[in-house]
Amino acid sequence: IRDPKFARRVVADYSLLEQKMTMEYLTDEIVKKAGKNKKVLIEFIRKRSAEECYRILCEKSEIPVFLMTGDSSILDRKRMIRKIEALDSVILVATQVVEAGVDIDMDIGYKDISRLDSEEQFMGRINRSGKKGGKVYFFHLDDALGIYKEDVRAREEKTLLNQAVREILITKDFPQFYEKEILPLLKEEKERLNGENIQDFFKYVVGYLDMPEVSKKMQLIVDKRQLLNVYFARDLQMDDGSIKNGREIWEEYKELLQNEEMSYAEKTVKLYNIRSEMNLFIYQLGSQERLSENEQIGDIYYIEDGESYFDENGVLQKELFSSNEDLFI
Repeated sequence: IRDPKFARRVVADYSLLEQKMTMEYLTDEIVKKAGKNKKVLIEFIRKRSAEECYRILCEKSEIPVFLMTGDSSILDRKRMIRKIEALDSVILVATQVVEAGVDIDMDIGYKDISRLDSEEQFMGRINRSGKKGGKVYFFHLDDALGIYKEDVRAREEKTLLNQAVREILITKDFPQFYEKEILPLLKEEKERLNGENIQDFFKYVVGYLDMPEVSKKMQLIVDKRQLLNVYFARDLQMDDGSIKNGREIWEEYKELLQNEEMSYAEKTVKLYNIRSEMNLFIYQLGSQERLSENEQIGDIYYIEDGESYFDENGVLQKELFSSNEDLFI
């Protein structure tokens, strides 16, 4: 039996759920709570909201502010985590990428509600060391069902807007939650239409190992966006102190594509290796974004002055592009 004195202390606060939330009000609340010897983590379910919050907090906050989204490369995230660990006071604005594979320990959390599983994952990022008390403030800004579409866990009555669900988050009785609240809904939904019958799905799709169809059925978020791969040429400092020159890598890629004398096998291996390096410089933007690319090869748009598109924290400045397309996760 776990000794209670070693249990992490993280308190859930629902006071912000009692009112209609705006970004202005939320950022004011965050600035009030942030301060000396406080590390604050804010999670949004839409990337656009995270980016807006980051820009506002950069103006309002007297302590460092960072942004971590799906745009952040593995290198960006590692560098950001090291900076956060070295600071006593900091604010990190993030999307759901922070829920998995990001090892950080924060003091205060703010989270836009979505699914109960995500709320629990997020709370695990607060007071991980157990050295001091942590608190998570839940708020409701964006519509989770608009993102997760048919996921029954995102229905309003299955979120923290329901008092009964708040109790489950406290007791951690997740098996009971799924057995009584979620699985009956899934069964009812799948059996309602013959074409969506769950028994037929397991018999004819899973049974015949139709993996593409299984993957389609298991998809939580239907992403129909058309994205552009944009290569921002710039210098990147690696963990060992070496510099990756994006312009030189791009030229090497072009030369390799034009090489007609190299054997197919050798060229395939070299293309694979150089594309791995190119991923450090490639970001995905909505198809409606206005680009002033210098060059295009295949589906990759090349921008020469890549440095001018990033702020001092290495965050891509989306406001330099014009788009109405919403990006999330």
